[in-house]
Amino acid sequence: MEEDTIEAQGAAAVGVDTGLNWAYGIDTPANKAFVANYRKLYNSIPTVDSVAGYVGAQVVWNALKKLGGKVPSQDALSKAVLETKIGTPRGPISFDPETNNVIQNIYIREAAKDGNEIHNKVVATYESVRDPGV
Repeated sequence: MEEDTIEAQGAAAVGVDTGLNWAYGIDTPANKAFVANYRKLYNSIPTVDSVAGYVGAQVVWNALKKLGGKVPSQDALSKAVLETKIGTPRGPISFDPETNNVIQNIYIREAAKDGNEIHNKVVATYESVRDPGV
């Protein structure tokens, strides 16, 4: 039930609940700006893949800034990534130092009519979920 398949699913998508780390309808300034800018730049609806790429770039940029733009070693870069704590269109992102996995919000979403379009809106948020790494 992703943004890039909802149009093909049409009215059958309405009311379907799913869970993921991003939803088109996350009601935050960061997500609203991401959605608006993406639609303007690409004349398309952003997907979970497009936001994942954007957030990945945010994490790398944050690590590079922490290192002053120079990467002295892979270990230094990895440490800088693990120390990352940033706000993103998906919500806050950090990393578990024990597993190296992302800590992020998980959203329960419902596909709903939004004007002439259907999008995932957030109906519940589980904050700071640690990936068990299994």
